[in-house]
Amino acid sequence: YVMIRKPTIRLLMDILYKMDPMKIMNLRIDSLSQILNMANVRSGGRYLVYETGAQGLVVAAMLERIGDCGNIVHVYQTGQPQTNALNSMGLQKSDLLKTINIQHLRSLEQGRNILENHPPA
Repeated sequence: YVMIRKPTIRLLMDILYKMDPMKIMNLRIDSLSQILNMANVRSGGRYLVYETGAQGLVVAAMLERIGDCGNIVHVYQTGQPQTNALNSMGLQKSDLLKTINIQHLRSLEQGRNILENHPPA
């Protein structure tokens, strides 16, 4: 028989770790829980997370943990943010998540207008 379950971070990490642990930087569920615990991620918080290379698992876990209350700013370095985990869990359209490229942060720090090259959609 086939069992269809709503995806959770634990289920998603088990699947991804069994498929290819290197794709998620050998991140295990116990390591991720330690990261979330040490960062004191909880509902109602405001967080800035820099993640690259873990397929968006850290950001998805943070969104799952904060629930319906809080804000997360996801800073990424590559051309597009890694959102595989967010897409798998249906969190890609969350109002609680904002993404920004690290190059834009550097431009803002130098006083340049980032909207000149990237007009709002």
